[in-house]
Amino acid sequence: MLVSRNWDIGHPSEPSLGEIVTTNNISDKKKPVRKRMTQAERTAISDKRMFQAAIKLINQHGTHNTTLKDIGELAGYSRGLASARFGSKLELLDEVSEKFYTNWSERTRQVIGDKRGIEAIMLAFDLVGVNIGADTDLARASYIVSYETLASNPSKRERLTKRHEDHRQQFAEWLQQAIDRGEAKSDRSPRQFGIEVSAVIFGLVYQWIVDPHALDLEAELGAYLHALLDDIVVPERRGQLIKAAE
Repeated sequence: MLVSRNWDIGHPSEPSLGEIVTTNNISDKKKPVRKRMTQAERTAISDKRMFQAAIKLINQHGTHNTTLKDIGELAGYSRGLASARFGSKLELLDEVSEKFYTNWSERTRQVIGDKRGIEAIMLAFDLVGVNIGADTDLARASYIVSYETLASNPSKRERLTKRHEDHRQQFAEWLQQAIDRGEAKSDRSPRQFGIEVSAVIFGLVYQWIVDPHALDLEAELGAYLHALLDDIVVPERRGQLIKAAE
């Protein structure tokens, strides 16, 4: 079972695990007063550090060569803390993967909201680059987890199957909306469109995971979207729709 954690994977400077530094009135010229951290604060910091360590090790060595012992030690803790905190490596790997998906879903809801048709399709393409750019290390680790644990984690396979289905269906619905609104040509199959677009997006992301220097992901997505719009949008509406989405 996945445990929901409020991960913050940024890199702010942090106090030691045992204390938080506060200061008295400067005019008193007293030394800083060291306030003991609560157990909850210490736990949150150690969880965050182990999560960051897991991402780094997965990206460097893959899931099979990453152990909870290595994660705990890289984070600066005892060998057994990661195991005691997360229960199993599989649970921690799931959390890494789910964190990226949660971030992606939230950004999609905020940016696309109730937008429809061609505008929604264009924004969805933009969000691929935005999501990966915002969480690059987490993105790579998440996809590595997904690809490497499919055979050994049936629940992960079920979740991915559902998400791929939802992704295809969402693009199909957006194209159908565009057709109904007179934005897109009516000779395209929405179902086939959803399959095609999903294949291109996930295919490009997979190539970027394997070799991030082999292609400029955002540029390739932008080039494909440009060609896609040429193909599906009613010519007399193209300029208007693109300008409205900018």
